[in-house]
Amino acid sequence: MHNRGMRRQALSLALGWMLGGWVAGSAQAQTTPSAASRLADPALARCVTANREQLTELNQALTASQARHRANPVLVSRLQTLDAELQPLRARLGRESRSLPDCEQLNQTLTAEHERLARMAGPEPQVADCMAANAQALRDTLLALDAAAKAAPTRPTQAAQAQAALKRMDDLRPGVARESQNLATCRQYSSALAQEKQQATALQAAATSPDPMAESAALAACRAGVVDAYADTRQAWRDAALLAGLKAGNTLLDGASARLRQLREEVARPPAGLAECQALGQALEQEKAKAAALATPTKPAG
Repeated sequence: MHNRGMRRQALSLALGWMLGGWVAGSAQAQTTPSAASRLADPALARCVTANREQLTELNQALTASQARHRANPVLVSRLQTLDAELQPLRARLGRESRSLPDCEQLNQTLTAEHERLARMAGPEPQVADCMAANAQALRDTLLALDAAAKAAPTRPTQAAQAQAALKRMDDLRPGVARESQNLATCRQYSSALAQEKQQATALQAAATSPDPMAESAALAACRAGVVDAYADTRQAWRDAALLAGLKAGNTLLDGASARLRQLREEVARPPAGLAECQALGQALEQEKAKAAALATPTKPAG
């Protein structure tokens, strides 16, 4: 009996230890997330992938910079120092990010190192050419949008579209100017800028083209004006001829009569466009000025 009781007590203790261990293990599993559960967070998984890609790009850019500047021992030495300083960052990236804020902070550090490398070594020739072209495309687009936006009084729709496009350009501007670009990123900006420039050019053309309704009204007013101007010019020549005592057969008066007949025919045939009508109005003003000069007596010299 005594032995049987001791066996029961030992069995109870063993079961207690087993149950205690299982409970502790369960609690630990609940409080400490596994790597699989951490990466089950989509945002965290995307951040980890982006960091790895960014580190790969940084390593490639550093290697390319060292090869490109191998004739400059001072710069190569600085790049080697940078390479050594990146080792802790590489080791940190090799460990799993436990939270999204930690991963995002690491992403910011990688971005800063990209920019430091760009300031130190400068962009690759292809990237430099791409960035220069993007900068010019940005300037051209902004000029076109500025012209379209200024047409607000006559083209409110196009002006509003131009203002919206200017806001998009403000979003693009920092990325286009960023020194730490690779060729793929630069070309993405090139594609976006090409689309914006095409839209901006179309907006500028629509905003600065003549308003059909306004031009039609101006043409009607001009046509009425040249009819009145012709009557005034003909009367000015009659008055000038009377004051000067000129009669038919006088060379000056006959020349004026011939010009007035031609002007009368042009006025009777309404000008087709505003520019043509305005030119006719100027011709009538010049003819009227000639009559006025004849009617004004010349003061004797001295």
